[in-house]
Amino acid sequence: MEPRPLLAALHGNDPLPAIRADPAPAVHQDHHLSPAPRGAQTDLKPPETPMPPVIDTAIRNLGPCLHDSPLALNVQRGDRIGNFISDKTRVRHQVEIAPGEPVDADTFFEKAGPRQKIFFDPRKTRAAIVTCGGLCPGLNNVIRSAFLELHHNYGVREVLGIRHGYQGLTFKAESPLVLTPELVDHVHRDGGTILSSSRGQQEIDDMVDFLVQRKIDVLLSVGGDGTQKGSHALVEEIARRQVPIAVVGVPKTIDNDIQYVRQTFGYFSAIESARA
Repeated sequence: MEPRPLLAALHGNDPLPAIRADPAPAVHQDHHLSPAPRGAQTDLKPPETPMPPVIDTAIRNLGPCLHDSPLALNVQRGDRIGNFISDKTRVRHQVEIAPGEPVDADTFFEKAGPRQKIFFDPRKTRAAIVTCGGLCPGLNNVIRSAFLELHHNYGVREVLGIRHGYQGLTFKAESPLVLTPELVDHVHRDGGTILSSSRGQQEIDDMVDFLVQRKIDVLLSVGGDGTQKGSHALVEEIARRQVPIAVVGVPKTIDNDIQYVRQTFGYFSAIESARA
């Protein structure tokens, strides 16, 4: 329902520039060169630390956010009530820089969290959850938590569970599950995913056709790097058609190999299982 969680790799219609500073250039000494005589002219200049390219992390909006959030949160600090998050709040990528590493201005990301104004009207919104790729500890927890948040806290009228990964986003697949509190009540105690999963690509046009005809407003795509590439392709086609559908990428991999994600869910469980 928040319009902001479209994949952060996309450029926004009103993009926020990446924040960076210009640090003083580092000076290096080459001990293999003989010093120039006093008073002599030299063209040697201390090399500057190379600056990394600016990474645009702006997130596209679907449009103006006109609906009040149904969450009972606040905007004042110190009152012991949870606060809404401002669109201008940023999270730094690197906490510290070790000696000898290039001193850049770092990359900043828009902070996730509830907004005071939202794009979708929850009472008229249909969301869907899909799990793709290999199995991972915690998949059912993610499905359950996402559903409970959408159903109870936001009041979303319907949440669908897409069966068998991206295959389920085609008209040849089984019909989606209609998730209910009773259905997800104990799924976090079981391994795997109640929605099943699959690998492999599907036709992007077919998947967007499915989302449009099923009137799905928000798609939560749970998967690894291949899944998120598919999500990115979905977003590009959705933008080309100019339809208001939000795609939210939820990173999932026991390999912990998704850039900028410090730790994906299931990774720690996999490590502990390997050590046992």
